[in-house]
Amino acid sequence: MTRISVKALIVKGNNVLLLKPKNLQGSFKGWDGPGGHVEEGEPILEALKREVLEETKLIIDKAYPIKIMKVPGVSTDYMIFLCTVINDEVILSPEHTEYTWMDISSFNKFLGEYLREDLRFINEIVSRLLE
Repeated sequence: MTRISVKALIVKGNNVLLLKPKNLQGSFKGWDGPGGHVEEGEPILEALKREVLEETKLIIDKAYPIKIMKVPGVSTDYMIFLCTVINDEVILSPEHTEYTWMDISSFNKFLGEYLREDLRFINEIVSRLLE
């Protein structure tokens, strides 16, 4: 059975939040966005808010679904959301060792091979969020 996992691309200014998990399995080049599995019966947006709060102590203000990502050989579908938050002080959970706010141009190069067709759309939404 396929599980659903939610991931947040949290935008602050021209930067996107990335976390370094203790367990690097499932991370990309050692980094990951906040998120996790949706619990049975849990609404997807509630799961996103819960996971972001648990992992970073950040409170989601707005969340825009941008992609459902299927990874070959993995029994989890990833729902990716572009998010803004109310607060901006990151307090990591014990499952992460560090975080970084990566500028959007570096982020585009970093994840380009996975989100290439979505990057223009993401940049448009980021521009609107910054207005």
